[in-house]
Amino acid sequence: MAQHALSKTKKKQIFSEEQEKWLQVAVACYMEKQDSGGKKELQQIYREVEDKCFQETKKKYSLFKSTVLARANG
Repeated sequence: MAQHALSKTKKKQIFSEEQEKWLQVAVACYMEKQDSGGKKELQQIYREVEDKCFQETKKKYSLFKSTVLARANG
């Protein structure tokens, strides 16, 4: 039995959920570096997370540094 194609709405929902997951990973990584006294650049952190994401999922999710910083600051 063949599966039906996903609707555009469902595709967007799945994409948003995955992007949110990787955004949370970036925020957690940033917070961890800040708590340990590291001075790693925010831009370097979110780019590392984007690369890790691409290696695992083979999909490109754009993470914006302003969003990561806003989430980290609460």
